[in-house]
Amino acid sequence: MTAKINPNIAFLFMIFSLLSACAGGLAHKQKQPITMQGELKTTLPPQWVLGKEHPTFPMSHYVVGRGISKENSVSAAENARMDLAKTIKVNIRSKMMDFSTNRWTQIESVVESEVEAVLEGVEIRDGWFDESKKNYYAYAVMNRKIASQSIRNRIKLVAERLNWFLDEGAKAMKQNDIVSALSSYASGYMEAPNLQSLKAMLNVIAQKIEGNKKEFYAPKQLTFESKARNLLNNISIAIISGNKQTVKLSNAPTEPLILKLFLHKGLTNIPLKGVPVKFEYANGEGFLDEEVLTDDRGIAQSVVRKIISYNKTNHRISAGIDFKKIVPGGSEISLQRFLDRVKNVKTEFIINVEKANIISAKSSFLRQRTLDLAKQVIHNINPNSNHALGVFNFRDFHSGKSTNTLSKIVREELEEILSGVEGITVREISYRNHQKTDKTKVALDNNLDIYVIGDYRLVGDSIEIRARLIEAVTNNIRGSGRVSMRKQDINSSNLKITENNNSFLSDPDMDESYDELKERLVDLEPKHPSFKLKVSTDKADYRVGEKLNFFIETSMSCYLTLLDFSPDGTITVLFPNGNHKNNLIPPNKTYQIPPKNPSGVNKAFSLMIQKPSGLDRIKAFCHLQNPSPIKFAIRDRTDYHKIKPETVQGKKDLRKLIEVFLTNNLEQWAEAYNEIYIFDKGITYTRGRKTIPILEKPEKPKDMIGTFGNELPTPHDQ
Repeated sequence: MTAKINPNIAFLFMIFSLLSACAGGLAHKQKQPITMQGELKTTLPPQWVLGKEHPTFPMSHYVVGRGISKENSVSAAENARMDLAKTIKVNIRSKMMDFSTNRWTQIESVVESEVEAVLEGVEIRDGWFDESKKNYYAYAVMNRKIASQSIRNRIKLVAERLNWFLDEGAKAMKQNDIVSALSSYASGYMEAPNLQSLKAMLNVIAQKIEGNKKEFYAPKQLTFESKARNLLNNISIAIISGNKQTVKLSNAPTEPLILKLFLHKGLTNIPLKGVPVKFEYANGEGFLDEEVLTDDRGIAQSVVRKIISYNKTNHRISAGIDFKKIVPGGSEISLQRFLDRVKNVKTEFIINVEKANIISAKSSFLRQRTLDLAKQVIHNINPNSNHALGVFNFRDFHSGKSTNTLSKIVREELEEILSGVEGITVREISYRNHQKTDKTKVALDNNLDIYVIGDYRLVGDSIEIRARLIEAVTNNIRGSGRVSMRKQDINSSNLKITENNNSFLSDPDMDESYDELKERLVDLEPKHPSFKLKVSTDKADYRVGEKLNFFIETSMSCYLTLLDFSPDGTITVLFPNGNHKNNLIPPNKTYQIPPKNPSGVNKAFSLMIQKPSGLDRIKAFCHLQNPSPIKFAIRDRTDYHKIKPETVQGKKDLRKLIEVFLTNNLEQWAEAYNEIYIFDKGITYTRGRKTIPILEKPEKPKDMIGTFGNELPTPHDQ
């Protein structure tokens, strides 16, 4: 394809650099102060200061501008040039009443950006200083005859270019080269209005001093529009394959998207070779081959590599001639105006996504529990917000792996359930070349706003599933959920779930991340605690800057360690602290933190909600004998021990805390958990308003050997 100069840019530079010259083109030549009549003891203002014509520079032969400044004569001269330029622009606008506002704004922006002078004859020819008001005046002039000749030269160039575009389009049509033909017609269409602007400028500047001059012939915009419309009306696009195919959830279409372009010439259909075709999603999301060229047969083919949006039951993919490739230099606005006037050759492929109910490998009981989990996970989302969401495979909590059948099933269930939530677009996650452990990077590269991660584990004779909702940009926790079910309810005999043997404490190969250790600590529970522990707060929702109180209840006197898990992963030991190091709390009464009336060496303190916003998790451990599970780094009374993410000491502290509780007598300690949600200042909404549509209960799956399905009757069935 022959490369062409951008006609719009060429025109704008050529025409409105003229105006820039008026506004400041000769500024670099006029920086010396001009001689002011006020310096010659003149007290009366000259006639031109009063708005009348200058005796030496009649307006019939000059375009003029007046400037005033209290600073100096140089500033007055600059203002005079600006006034001259403004006069020309206003007069041009008045002679082009049919000129669109958008187009004028575009040209005017070019006027403002031009600095170099190309218009000859702009000079500051007079000045005056008003001694009484301390004002400087300047008078700028531009010779109409010289300037109009320069504009005529430019009109000639534009006219020649427009005729060239028309001729090139005709030649290309004879050779069935529609790409070159459309490029020429589109370029001519977009440049034709520029000739009108030039003529208006000439009319303003030349006025009647030159009489009637010969006009240069050039085709009008309507001519190019008509040529392009006739050409496009004779182009047909036909779908060969790939339309209305049905794919199952998580699968890619098997059929490629194939279309054919051909030109009707008389009774002959001519295949169009080398035409750029653009495939793009009109509805839904996915990865596909977007830009292709037609081959010798006029065929263009695209392959959908992956469908990543579950919200749409059908995906629509638009395909048509890529005019941006045909006219690469055209502006978005000009090209769109051209396409609005002519036929845009397009077609559309439809891909239906089959969202099956529950396949036989899944349990209806599991689906109900997953629905409960989804409700908990999205509970904190602003009901008026919109998010792109992805779900990672759930992992076996104790092995750290996500290869189990349950990993995929839980993920797919959540994806399908959440796809029905208004304001949430569920996307399938593509790992591409990234390590699967770097979930934040993977989420960002998939353009996700939020994502769900989770795990499952054996707890006695039950399977417990936990999930967390993470904000991709900040990596802050926004929500969480937890459900459990009996193993027999989902026929888990074929699932190999790792037993909890705490091997990570001694296995050197299990180098768990900070986040993994943190979640172990959050989930840490003794199997058979010998006493009860409870932690609560004033309320469930807080805003940054508010005070917070905790209320602890225990059935036995014990040493309390109160941990705050911030949304960003930082863990703060709230109690004990620098003000209150004695952490022994009494039984069978509500103990408040901060204490109302501290005694002895303990001092009063307060707890204030701080950023970041999100889900803040509280974990309380109480030990019957051990006052301090780890050595707290507390330097003064106002200090709190902190465990920071992605630090060596942070991982050491976490491992030590877990080890202390797991290796000691499990009857010697108890734990309690609670959550609060932190809002930023000024942010207000009611949590829990993001709802999941009611799902129809699927038919009970048939029994299958080695799969879910040999399930016991649910309470509803009994």
